[in-house]
Amino acid sequence: MSLWKYVVLLGGILGVAGFFAPFMEYKAPDGTLTGASAYEIARGEVDVSPLMQKAEQLGMVTHAEAERATKILENGIYAYRGGMIAVFVPAALIFLIGLASFSRKKMGRLAGVLSIVLGLACVAVWIFFFREDAPTAQTVGQLGFGIYALFVCGLLGVLGGMGSTLFPDRTA
Repeated sequence: MSLWKYVVLLGGILGVAGFFAPFMEYKAPDGTLTGASAYEIARGEVDVSPLMQKAEQLGMVTHAEAERATKILENGIYAYRGGMIAVFVPAALIFLIGLASFSRKKMGRLAGVLSIVLGLACVAVWIFFFREDAPTAQTVGQLGFGIYALFVCGLLGVLGGMGSTLFPDRTA
């Protein structure tokens, strides 16, 4: 009994957990850190009004500008709902492959190849988000734990898939 199915299952669990972990983190003008998970973005539950209220209290914007910016930001976040779900679909599929392999007590070559492809998709998403310049001290937003969990999910999916493809479980 090989451990590749456990590696894929662990990667899938991390990927699914990354969906609920902070995907983006925002630093308020007073230095507090607020995050939004992919789940919150997909559900449209992100509330940016506290961030705008802090900016208004510090005199950075007027009340009308804060309300307008809140509406614009919430509509912008709403536009990314489908994208947030699509980003984590490969992680969910890796989890399902790991779960099915765990319940069957074996992982074959087909599941290994699928894990490799889906793992590479997760890593490609991570590369896409890091294609931009590195955040600076003046940057307000930064990537959170969710994108890193997706990356580790992809690496474990590729590792477990390669191991399963090279050394598949044999039936007794």
